Amino acid sequence: MRIAVNASIFDRRPSGLGVYAQALATALHALHRDMVVYTSRPNEMPCARAIRPWGEPSRGGPGHLWRVLWTQAGLPRRVRGDRADVLLNPLAEGPTRAPIPQVSIVHDLIPLVYPEESPRQHWYLRSFVPAVLRASARVIADSAQTKADVVAHFGLSPEGIVVIPPGVDHGQFFPRPDAGAETERLGLRAYVLFVGSLRPHKNLARLLEAMAQVPDGLMLVVVGYQDPRYWPALARKADDLGIAGRVRFLGFVEARWLPMLYSAALAAVVPSLYEGFGLPVLEA
Repeated sequence: MRIAVNASIFDRRPSGLGVYAQALATALHALHRDMVVYTSRPNEMPCARAIRPWGEPSRGGPGHLWRVLWTQAGLPRRVRGDRADVLLNPLAEGPTRAPIPQVSIVHDLIPLVYPEESPRQHWYLRSFVPAVLRASARVIADSAQTKADVVAHFGLSPEGIVVIPPGVDHGQFFPRPDAGAETERLGLRAYVLFVGSLRPHKNLARLLEAMAQVPDGLMLVVVGYQDPRYWPALARKADDLGIAGRVRFLGFVEARWLPMLYSAALAAVVPSLYEGFGLPVLEA
């Protein structure tokens, strides 16, 4: 059986979804060799078939539009040409009329809960995702909460949805005894760590308010893309609270640094108002 994997979400600056797609393809390849993986980063995936980079998430709205068009028109042609038997979508981006059986994974429905954060993704979830899921032989949800949300919002039968929580790479995420010395080179001492996007539902503004009430010796380190829609306001808030010197926005960091940052932190903080699963908890 040949398995095709739609890894078009993987990017040069991968988000949690991109990391998930890469890890899933790599782990699946260790169990099943007859695969094809569609990605714009063929050097970083097993059994890769190169696609155009125009759909990478870092390209924003145009990239998302290209992925929608490609999954509806280009992807069906590619899986037929590669004689795949089943298509795996690491997120709910897939054909609404799949030429072969497909399995689609749903991580969360955050754009439906907080539509003001992501109007474009809200439109996509309303317009395409229900059809993609109904065209899937099986739907996988990250958590029981995500499964319940899919049933409530899209009316799918719960019997067709399987809950499979994400995993973590223990070859990468394990305690690093020398982490403190490494992070001190970055000027980081006695800190708590936040990993994730800066979107409002992540509740970083409230976390900054909490930091203003703790002793001066404690730092907050924020790892995640410095989204220009949110980062300037958060930086101003830290300044207004008088804690700008105790807050470090590191932006996107290389994968090798993340285990070090976790290991040296006094704690990982996850103040989110809503999550489908919350991978940083597992990584920590």
